[in-house]
Amino acid sequence: MTSLGSYVIRFQSWDYDIWPLATEALRVCPYKHDLSVGELCDLTRQTAEGRYIKVDIQARVEGSNLGWLIHTILNRVHRETYWPDRIAKMKEPDLCRMTPYIEFIIEDGCCSVASSLHGRWISHAELAPLPLDGCNSDHCRCDYRCHSHRRALQAHPEWFDRGHV
Repeated sequence: MTSLGSYVIRFQSWDYDIWPLATEALRVCPYKHDLSVGELCDLTRQTAEGRYIKVDIQARVEGSNLGWLIHTILNRVHRETYWPDRIAKMKEPDLCRMTPYIEFIIEDGCCSVASSLHGRWISHAELAPLPLDGCNSDHCRCDYRCHSHRRALQAHPEWFDRGHV
């Protein structure tokens, strides 16, 4: 903890203040809880470091949904640190020529926002940091996969038949 209202964690090569994210996560949390912002910041750091959170602490959030709060914060950090660089690389002209087709990868139980992008090729202009705005997934596992024309035909020939190019 650096000062009141500031809590910096190291995420990959970035330092990120999670205090405002924890404040917002607690404000919008649909589950009853008795956590303070500082406690949630400590638990988020503990999770990010791969350390176990005791069951009695997890039970302080209704339905043991502490993971929802923590992953809401970590997904946002990931969205704001990792994805801008990755999207910029995916939009580089040489890569766009080599892999002009982008598939949006989803997992079972994905949010409705992600479902709307599945089953068609998306354009480079549609690339957005993940999780997408409006995602309500506990732990978003969506991703983008770039394809060359040949690999795109192998992966999803039916998308070409339906005119989803």
